[in-house]
Amino acid sequence: MIKWIVILIIIILVLSYFGINIQSIIQSPTGQSNISYVWNGIVYVWDNYLSAPFNYLWNTVGSALWNAFTQGISNIKSNQNTPNIDTLSPKATN
Repeated sequence: MIKWIVILIIIILVLSYFGINIQSIIQSPTGQSNISYVWNGIVYVWDNYLSAPFNYLWNTVGSALWNAFTQGISNIKSNQNTPNIDTLSPKATN
């Protein structure tokens, strides 16, 4: 995440060095048209390709993880012991 922030700052500095005003580009009719075009493409890809798999994963894996997380937080708040991974994990047999 920090890497992307640094890259974004470097890009802005390079554009500034060459005298490119980002605000004027974004506020221009051409910039607005381009932003609208890209946004519509993102929405199209999300609606037609990504939302169904994401929702499936969120409703199965995500809800299980979220429920485990909230149960763990509840246990911590109420000072109950949380399960010990050593007692829950299967043991290897010889």
